[in-house]
Amino acid sequence: PALHWLLPAGGAALLFLLISKFGMTQFGGFDSSVIVNTGHRLATGQRAYKDFVLTTPPLFYLGAKWAFKLLGVRWSSLITFTGLFAAGAFLLQYWMLVRLSLARLQAVLLAFTVEVFALMVASYWWYNGVSCAVACLFLTAAFLVVWKPETKRHWIAYSGALSFLLLAKPNYAAPLVLGTSLALLALPTLRRRVILFSGVAVATSGLCLLAQKIDPRQVLQSYLMVSKRGLPSLERLFFSHHEDIVRLEFYLMIAALIPLLVGSWMTLRARASTSTLRIMILITWLGALTGAIACLTNGELKHTELP
Repeated sequence: PALHWLLPAGGAALLFLLISKFGMTQFGGFDSSVIVNTGHRLATGQRAYKDFVLTTPPLFYLGAKWAFKLLGVRWSSLITFTGLFAAGAFLLQYWMLVRLSLARLQAVLLAFTVEVFALMVASYWWYNGVSCAVACLFLTAAFLVVWKPETKRHWIAYSGALSFLLLAKPNYAAPLVLGTSLALLALPTLRRRVILFSGVAVATSGLCLLAQKIDPRQVLQSYLMVSKRGLPSLERLFFSHHEDIVRLEFYLMIAALIPLLVGSWMTLRARASTSTLRIMILITWLGALTGAIACLTNGELKHTELP
């Protein structure tokens, strides 16, 4: 019923408005100039890896390009684009959580929390937050195809989320894609569909790059150029948390999230079969591992990795 979408529609609108407000009250200095410079070059016809060097993920720089092409070359275009992306990701996250049998209010709160931490903390188009939001969509879609594998829409959501994740930051994409694929392939009833829809996702992301005149091999080469930068390090755990009050806030946020996460997990546990539950537990640990890797590699406020 249409009434069921009033609350999530309000949540999406609120996310967009908050990001639009906060994104225009700060500017990230040199880091944000990376977005402006890269997006402007691509929007004016220069070619990635041909006319200038890039080491950032395609989802990041293609998002900046299309924000400028569609909305104009101005900072507010990146903020608007981020707000629209956050609203869309929230609605898709909400839909999948409801399909996982969570109560609608519970699904709204969990989906809203994910997007707040992933995208509203920075409130502009940046690869860590965007990659985290896409990774969360992929994890939820993976739960969904294990939960109800007979539904075609679930596999379309899985393939779509995987397509985006393949274009996201590799410290999120690599462990999730490899680990989750192996976990799903362990279930004989899912094996054929995992191969089919994963193949569709790989082809989709590859064709997307080629349509933008980007050679996928050059993307991989650029990652290898900076691979040492992606090695986990304890020094990066609190790289941006120099003040005690910021660390305290981070710990309090973790404590506040625990009841919501435990409640959601208990709902799933009560309704899942034994074999399904085992795979879902494995995927959960893969998500936790990916978050830990992100905390130890990203130079970012750790709030972004919380989801």
